[in-house]
Amino acid sequence: MTTPDHEHDLLLGAFARTVAERGYPRTRPRDVADAAGLSEAAFHARFTDLDDCFVALYRHCTGLLRSRADAAFRAAGSDWRAGLSAALGTVLAMIAASPEHARACLLDVSSAGPRVRLERLRFLGGLRGLLRGPSPGPVPDSSPGPGRDRGPASGPDPAPEPDPGALPDVVRDAIIGGLYGTVYARVAAGRTRELPDLAPALAAFTLGYFAASDAAVSR
Repeated sequence: MTTPDHEHDLLLGAFARTVAERGYPRTRPRDVADAAGLSEAAFHARFTDLDDCFVALYRHCTGLLRSRADAAFRAAGSDWRAGLSAALGTVLAMIAASPEHARACLLDVSSAGPRVRLERLRFLGGLRGLLRGPSPGPVPDSSPGPGRDRGPASGPDPAPEPDPGALPDVVRDAIIGGLYGTVYARVAAGRTRELPDLAPALAAFTLGYFAASDAAVSR
């Protein structure tokens, strides 16, 4: 059984606050340690450098987002459209509730090193599973959650792709990019709290692609 590391959690919270205030390029390990009320030695005992701390924060935040989105999706039962809308609303509400974490994980991630940017790519790629359409089985997840290694993701086996009407990966990636860009713009403008209000429009935008695909298949 793993013993919770309270100081590790303090440092992650302090990292998010400090990066939100100073920006990642101007943040130093000492700044994070001071914000957490700990010594710089305590920081280096847990992280090799700032990028290592950023990876830990990013995995923690995206792991929570994905697990709660999946739960909202499954709670809708067989109505996958309602599940997708619920998952999207859950994600937007969670981001809005934590502007400091949102700023770090959406804006400052681009200023970090390649390890952190790779985590972003993995997370966004893992979101394809929520856009698989009326496919049976659990929501597949290829993104690393809290405590997962960078190797193959653990968790449920990927569900089979739907046959007719399935969206190609390039289309799903385009949808994810559009949603990500919209959220990014709100966070960059300091309007993070408004994100839940966008849920109905963004759900309609996303589901519109499936409607178009269904219409094409029925021709």
